[in-house]
This record gives sequence, C-alpha cells and structure tokens, in this order.
Amino acid sequence: NQAVLRSPGFLLGHLKLMCALLSSAPAQLPQETSKEFALGCVQILATYQRVFDSLCHNFPEQADILRLFLRVFVLASSLSQPANNTGHGNISNGWSHRFKSVFLAAGFLQNGIIRLVRQISENPLPSSMLPSNFPVELRKSPTVESNTVHVEKDSGKTWWENLDEILKSKKHQSRYVFDVPMGENFFMATPLNKWNEDMFEYSIVSADILFMGLNLIKRLDQLNLIDSLSVARGLLCTSYAAKTVHMRLEEVSARLNTSFTVSFLDADENGSLQLEADYVNILSSQLGMCTRELLVLGLLLCDPREDHKENGSGAIQHQLVVAIEGSGLASSATALNVPKEDQEFISCVCKAIENADK
Repeated sequence: NQAVLRSPGFLLGHLKLMCALLSSAPAQLPQETSKEFALGCVQILATYQRVFDSLCHNFPEQADILRLFLRVFVLASSLSQPANNTGHGNISNGWSHRFKSVFLAAGFLQNGIIRLVRQISENPLPSSMLPSNFPVELRKSPTVESNTVHVEKDSGKTWWENLDEILKSKKHQSRYVFDVPMGENFFMATPLNKWNEDMFEYSIVSADILFMGLNLIKRLDQLNLIDSLSVARGLLCTSYAAKTVHMRLEEVSARLNTSFTVSFLDADENGSLQLEADYVNILSSQLGMCTRELLVLGLLLCDPREDHKENGSGAIQHQLVVAIEGSGLASSATALNVPKEDQEFISCVCKAIENADK
C-alpha cells in the first residue's frame, strides 16, 4: 500500500500566499514578470509532487490543501496562458509552452488530477443517491481501471467511504443535521442517512476540485489522457446530482419563503433551514458548472481531427449521447442552478453532440 505522506505544516500557508500573490499579480506586476512568477510557483510546487500524489491518492484526507494546490495551478495557468494575447502572441506562446512542459514533467495531471476528475465526476454524491444501473453502453468492462481513489486498500470503495472513516474519527460533532440534498421526486429504494455540515463542506470542496481539474485538462490540451467512457459516465452522474440537489434547493427555499412555516420555527430550526439553503445553493451551482465543463470536454473529444482516440470519434459521440439522453440534459438544462446563458450554452452543446452522432 502507498504510504500516507502528510503535508508539511508550512505548506498550507505557502499555498494561500501563492494564491493571493497570483490573484493580484496582473494588477501589480508587468505582464512578463507575472508570467515568470506563475512559472516559478509551479516549479516550487513540483518539489512537492510526491505530497500532491499522496493527497490525490488519499482524497478527501487534507482536501483543503489539495484544493489550494489546484487553485495555484489554475491561477498560474491563466497567467501563463491568457485568453487574450493580442499583440503578444509569440511571447505568450513561449510562456505557455514553458508552463506546460514544467507542469507535465512534474506528473500532476497523469499521477493525480486525471484520477481525481474521474473519481469525483462519477461519484459526486454517495452511491445510494445515484442511479444504481448504468446504460449498457456506459458500463465498465473488467479491464477498465477502477475509479476509486484508494484502489490498493479496497477496490470497491469510493471517496465517500473514505470520508465516512474520516468523520467517524472526528471528536467534534456537527451542530446541525439535515435531510439529504435530494429532491422529493427522486426515488431511492434504500433509506438514506442524514447529512451534516461536514458532509456538505467536503462535497463542496470536491466539486470545486472537479471544476478546477477539468479546467486544467482543457487549458493544457491533454485530451489524450482522458478516458471517454469515464467522461460520459461522469456527465451522467454529475448532471443527475446537479439536478436533484437543485430540486432540494427549491424545496428548502419554498419553506423559507413561506412566512407561515417560518413563524412556527424556533430560532435554531430557522437557522438550520437557512444554513441548509446556503449549502445546497453552493453545491447545486458548483455541480451545474461541472456539468457544463464535462459537456465541453466531451465536445472536444468528439473532434474528428483528434487522432488519439482508441475507438474513433463516433463511439465517443454515441457514449456522450447515451449520457445526455439518460440524464435528460438536453431538454432540462433549466433544472440546473447555473446562469441562464450557461443553460442555453448547455442546451446548444447537447444538440451539437447529438447532431454529430447522427
């Protein structure tokens, strides 16, 4: 089994400092200095590559530090690869190439981020809250690598089982207990456990990590590292989770907006309901944006000009269409807690993938 490498005590503070400096760099430093600083941050973090691998392997252990790693990577990538390179094309391309070379040489994507993206996208919620049967086209063969984080310990575990172990070892118990973030119209055959503040906090962190991981894969143009079947499975599970959590948000919001109901709640109950609304609002919004990013990644994989696909773009398109149809995403983008323009964009991408499969 892989040893658990605890991160050095000072690393959390250093990562927070890097995030603050990278966020302010564009306004405080010349463009070339900002790019050089961004590259330097990644070079420094490359020396902690084994720690990063251990954090990914043992997720969600020390999930807050892992999230800061990815935040530094995304901020540094955006400085090294700005969206608008007007007048600085050749220079910017040079920085982009240097950043990509350093990042890939450290193995951050291959050894950790790809595994995290697969793990979280296919398990955005506990298995008891997700569909139990995948469409035949999206079922994994025995030869497909397991999507669990800690494969060596137990090939049947997901990060949610790891989280259960972490929470059981905690001495401090959460003050509030909530119903599971699932709309009443979503029927599950097995009884579901209650959620608490910790479960919401970890699920929000995981969704944030998923979003940043998808962003990095696109920015670095490393589609060859992506398993198209996992993208389709992740799209199905993440979009399902995004819709059911958003439905729970609508139910909680309706209770809060009913003065008759609120008047019969004591201060503690009312505070619990408001806190639940805040949690499900953040989680449903993040899962909605992750759904958007997975769709975009799927569309990029459908590009017939990509020559890395094992089964050809046609098979990939069909897997994505099965996921879109299975989730009802094309006709129900409005059920996602994302801005209207993103709902329209999601509908357009779904149609583009469906048309390409015909």
